Amino acid sequence: VVDRSASMGGLSRTVIQVFDAQIEHLRKRSVELNQETRVSVYLFDDIVECVVFDMDVMRPISLAKLYSVRGSTALMDASGQAISDMRQIPELYSDHAFLVYALTDGGE
Repeated sequence: VVDRSASMGGLSRTVIQVFDAQIEHLRKRSVELNQETRVSVYLFDDIVECVVFDMDVMRPISLAKLYSVRGSTALMDASGQAISDMRQIPELYSDHAFLVYALTDGGE
């Protein structure tokens, strides 16, 4: 869940670096643990957009081409949407464990 509201303008480069590093870490851990890891990416400003849903972390993912700042902050809406979407996965494809990261400057 990544904040792309206008207040993130000065942090854009850092957000992309942190996001891409986290994906790389998840990729390495997936290999080390011989465990499939899947990711979903939600960008939010005053609207919430799911740009990647339940994709294998081994596929190339970078925030660089997806991220631009605009609008206001809907942190709670974005977090709620991600959790709601993730709740559907075990019902469809078996049991999963979930971890939600939020990259934000914290202003709601």
